[in-house]
Amino acid sequence: PAGLAFQTKSEVNFSIMVLNPRPKFTPDVTFFQVEKDRYEVGYRNDIKWYPEDKTFSLPSFSGFLKFPELNGFITGLAIFIPYRSSFEWDLFDPLPGYNNNIPYPGIDHKGDLTVLDFHPSVARQFMEGKLSLGAGISIQKGDLTLRKVDLVPSDFPSPYNNRPRDLFAVDNNFEGDGWGVGANIGLLYKASPKFQIGVSVRSPMTLKLSGTRTLTVYLPNDSLTASQIEPIDPVAANHRRGYTLSSILDSDTKFKLPADFGVGIAVMPYSNLTLTLDVNLTTWSSLKELKFEEKGKDPL
Repeated sequence: PAGLAFQTKSEVNFSIMVLNPRPKFTPDVTFFQVEKDRYEVGYRNDIKWYPEDKTFSLPSFSGFLKFPELNGFITGLAIFIPYRSSFEWDLFDPLPGYNNNIPYPGIDHKGDLTVLDFHPSVARQFMEGKLSLGAGISIQKGDLTLRKVDLVPSDFPSPYNNRPRDLFAVDNNFEGDGWGVGANIGLLYKASPKFQIGVSVRSPMTLKLSGTRTLTVYLPNDSLTASQIEPIDPVAANHRRGYTLSSILDSDTKFKLPADFGVGIAVMPYSNLTLTLDVNLTTWSSLKELKFEEKGKDPL
């Protein structure tokens, strides 16, 4: 934001990035009924899997509206997208016997995050234009989709808790949006007409997201399972064999966006050429888990 102190007029920018994300993931998920007797539960283990192979474009629009100068301060407003990611995986298929009537979703793991930043800023020059200081407020709107597989113990009494009645596969899908507020500050020093260096810090931020979490359990095609779920009505119980039960819950969570530290240099060897180098540290390790608060009745 310190660079805003040298803005002479308003401007708008448009950019587009073409992305092909390729993170790899190797599942290793097994369970055991007795020690040293591990067994597969449907994950495609010990293979390097990549997200669904897709190339997508990420357009970004930003604008800086220069307001009238006030006591040497330059103020303005920008709109941009600081975070955007989208990954989809097919990592899980229920084993035979766990479900025979309704296929499990093809995309069973998903992470989709979009954050839009409304950013009023202020900056001022010092030391006859050699130094500038800037600060801004981030008012961020976030949209998040998370999908994963939960393997939930049935807690059936013996002898009903043997395979395939020991674990139920649950499609866990959250969709929500919300707002958060943070700030950033930057310092820019022009050591000479051809060299300048800048540092910046962006605070961590918490998006308070509200939405729905849909839980769908895929029941084994098994008469003993059905009898445990609907012991009073044998006809209804038989109709549950190999099918699903679902709950849709009002859900809230707090998504912690990371702090960001950056340093950059710019060299201008010629009047119409600028070379820059930037190094950034983003502390994604601050996001260790998501806790959900749920409201409403859960038929499961």
